[in-house]
Amino acid sequence: MPSHRSSAMLRSMARGQLLGKYPIAAAAFMSVLMTTIMVRLLSASIFSVGGVAGLIISMIVSFIISLLLGIINVGVLFMALKISCNEPIGLNDLIFGFSYHPKKIVTIQAVLSGINLIATLPATIFRYLYNNSGDADYLPLIIIFYIAGISVYCFVSLVFSQVFFLLLDFEDKSAQELLMKSHTIMNGHKKRLFFLWLSFVPLFLLSILSCCIGFIWVMPYVKVTLANFYMDLMQA
Repeated sequence: MPSHRSSAMLRSMARGQLLGKYPIAAAAFMSVLMTTIMVRLLSASIFSVGGVAGLIISMIVSFIISLLLGIINVGVLFMALKISCNEPIGLNDLIFGFSYHPKKIVTIQAVLSGINLIATLPATIFRYLYNNSGDADYLPLIIIFYIAGISVYCFVSLVFSQVFFLLLDFEDKSAQELLMKSHTIMNGHKKRLFFLWLSFVPLFLLSILSCCIGFIWVMPYVKVTLANFYMDLMQA
């Protein structure tokens, strides 16, 4: 059985690879963070409708925004992969996804966002009922269904975690083939990636305590580490 690098080694590699590239990487992630915040705030202010119609519109808008952010995420992963391969990077890498098979990216993201929507739909419905009735009986159901939904989506995220990295390497494959390939290569590695995710929790907590400013530096580190995980997965 091929050996793989440990989480500590993958993180150490990322720190070394980011040396001299942190200013551009941090600026890139700050741009992504600000874009995400602005888009979501703008959509919340424009589509602030109450009632069932408001709930449906909110879900549709959130789904559409996720497709846009999926395209931007491919640019982020493209930059992270270039850093992992010690290649020069630039802020223009962030818009790479808009010219690199955007339809395929949207298709894949639609599948992932659709699963997330379905997984969290029961909790969303019960939260809506609670907000409108104030009935405390809904609270346990909200908690149970949120935990169940997050658990399902976390598992799905692990299974398809490599799909966009694979797209960058295998552009000739269809969206379905890329999803299936991610499922295949993650067999036996989901626990390994899950614990790698958990290793970043302390940094996430510190970033939150810094009014989220720390994420500008933490996220490049996380993404490059995940790029190293992908490279390790493919080269073993």
